[in-house]
Amino acid sequence: MAEKPPVLVYRRSRPRERYDEQESRAAEPIKQARAALNTGFKVARGLILLMILLVWLVVGVVFWIPWVLRASFLFLISLMESTFHGTKPTDAAKVLRDAVSFYKRGFEVAIEMVTEEELYEEEGDRPEGGRLLFEIFWALLVWYFILLWIGVIQFSPLDLWEWFVLLPWGNLLDALPRLPRPGGT
Repeated sequence: MAEKPPVLVYRRSRPRERYDEQESRAAEPIKQARAALNTGFKVARGLILLMILLVWLVVGVVFWIPWVLRASFLFLISLMESTFHGTKPTDAAKVLRDAVSFYKRGFEVAIEMVTEEELYEEEGDRPEGGRLLFEIFWALLVWYFILLWIGVIQFSPLDLWEWFVLLPWGNLLDALPRLPRPGGT
């Protein structure tokens, strides 16, 4: 009969258990410090998120309203054109849906990017810089005409040009000698 191989058994002795108790008591302040630090980071992250959302509350509306106006106008034109041709304005509808959900998506993206632990790169094309410049120009133009229409702004671009040309050096131009006019004084 074959003999069974010896089996090694490891047992924890009493002094090791006392050491574990001492080690866990010493580790308790470290655990508390880590918990406090994590709480501090969560509060800081919440404050940062609150600041971002407050800024988006204003900036998002500034860009959202002009984009919705433009998308609605383009959709109406596409709707009239598609009615004449008997087609559906699917491309214009996608643009309108994107414009309508733009403001809400800004809040969703901000919350997701600040609170998520892992961030994943999305597949697809990155927006080009010219698009952002166009949107800024469009928003400025729309808000200028809205404020002009409701009476907040009382001057036109021509008034601004006249002010620019005459204000700093207007008196200097009056002091220059006048050229004689043909057939007159």
